Amino acid sequence: MFRVDGDNIECLQDATARKFVAPFKDEKYNRLENFSQYVKATARNRHTVARAKDYMSVQDLIKGNNIVIEIQPTKITKATPLVYDTKFTVLKEYRGSCPRDYVFLPRELDVSKKYIIFLEEVDDGDGYYLVSRNSIFSEEDKEYTIIKDALSK
Repeated sequence: MFRVDGDNIECLQDATARKFVAPFKDEKYNRLENFSQYVKATARNRHTVARAKDYMSVQDLIKGNNIVIEIQPTKITKATPLVYDTKFTVLKEYRGSCPRDYVFLPRELDVSKKYIIFLEEVDDGDGYYLVSRNSIFSEEDKEYTIIKDALSK
């Protein structure tokens, strides 16, 4: 059991005697204001939390240094109220590659349509995220043909 007394973090050493002691050898971490430094320094399995950039122009997406693939979704599963686990087949790799056959997307795609998506690799390939909020283009979007033509040159 821990308690905070003022700015000091203390650990219960003896419940009968209600004796509290400083839990860390390094005294600076026994202060609440420094505790977050200790957590950051010792935490394991930290992953990058990537957030898609705001909307980008099609020209900026095309010029960017990111993964661009054409996909056909094969199975869509709602993972959370805001995220869909999208399994897919890669139809064409325009730039880079995504070694996975799934990606988590913020909207539900139609399995009967083709899409071009712009992805960014994070955590040395542990994850792939959309480059921006408008990184998914359906074959019905006018930008789809523009992107295909530009990247096929």
